[in-house]
Amino acid sequence: MIDIEREDRTWDQEANWPNEDAQSTTLYMNPDEDGADGTLSDHPSWRGPSESHSFIDDPIIKATNLVESPESDNPNRLVYLTPELTEETRISGTPEVSIRANIDREVTNLTALLVDYGGEQPEIVTRGWIDPQNLRSSQWSSALVPGKEYTFQWNMQPDDYVFQEGNRIGIVFIASDYNYTLRPEAGTEITLNPKHSRIHLPIVGGKKGLDW
Repeated sequence: MIDIEREDRTWDQEANWPNEDAQSTTLYMNPDEDGADGTLSDHPSWRGPSESHSFIDDPIIKATNLVESPESDNPNRLVYLTPELTEETRISGTPEVSIRANIDREVTNLTALLVDYGGEQPEIVTRGWIDPQNLRSSQWSSALVPGKEYTFQWNMQPDDYVFQEGNRIGIVFIASDYNYTLRPEAGTEITLNPKHSRIHLPIVGGKKGLDW
């Protein structure tokens, strides 16, 4: 049914897609004492009240620049990383994002980037966007209440990709995506509650296909 061009430019053929062994696997955003804004893990590790993580929209900065240097501070993005993978990890299907966040303006963009860290340059595997005003329906818009927490859920673009052993899977949150969204006035602040935020990846083999 499908031909898949792999990352090394070779081709695979499969009878169905997504892969029949792909299972939606939840990764939790946990605190990190050193490095990135937080970690991605297959289990939650928060103890006590959660801390909030904030970033500020700058629509002129491109996503390719915002995913660089994931372990350094950047006011215009949030990064959550897995440890180094101990085996190949394949996704096949549609990643999903669910975050709890508040925004200090009535209008903004929200973008999630799934990134492969490990080569010379980070590779944006897939991405997805939501207009927060379409919180409950893609057909109806309503202004946000600034400072109020909402749960935002959206899909990323479907993909089939293999993360190599030794690489790290990253989820990067930005607001405006230079090449894909409108570019509003800079300065909107988004505050994310990572304790109540998740990413669901369609991993071939489910949790057994993900190891570090």
